Amino acid sequence: MAHTEFRLATLLKLRQAARDECRHALSEAMQAERSIQAQITAIESRLHQAQTDQARTAVAEVIHLDSLRAADDYRQALKSGLRSLHAKLAEAAAECQRRRDALTAADREVQMLDKLRERHSDRELHRHVRAEANLLDEAATRSFQIQSMA
Repeated sequence: MAHTEFRLATLLKLRQAARDECRHALSEAMQAERSIQAQITAIESRLHQAQTDQARTAVAEVIHLDSLRAADDYRQALKSGLRSLHAKLAEAAAECQRRRDALTAADREVQMLDKLRERHSDRELHRHVRAEANLLDEAATRSFQIQSMA
């Protein structure tokens, strides 16, 4: 019995390639999100250190107004950078979710085509078994006819 090829094999390969691209894109988005989170952590650490330094300066007997202004400007710059990074983090999280959704959809398409391929394979196997059974039945019938004639 001749084996028939799964007609959607090329489409399945294309869908698998698209799914792999979605995985890669999600990985990049997650890496960007982790990078932004690391930057936030670093700035929060510097901000905490600046506040600690200001507390130490406030306890000192001699207070330099210029150094207090500079420290305050530095803290404000850090806070501004922190707000900006939090906005970027929200965007990165949204992008990760979009890419996760795209990966889920691509995976669903691949699974659907895999199920169709499995059904095709099962039908082919069933067709092959049925053909063999027909051949065996035919051979048994011939053998019986030959024995009947003898």
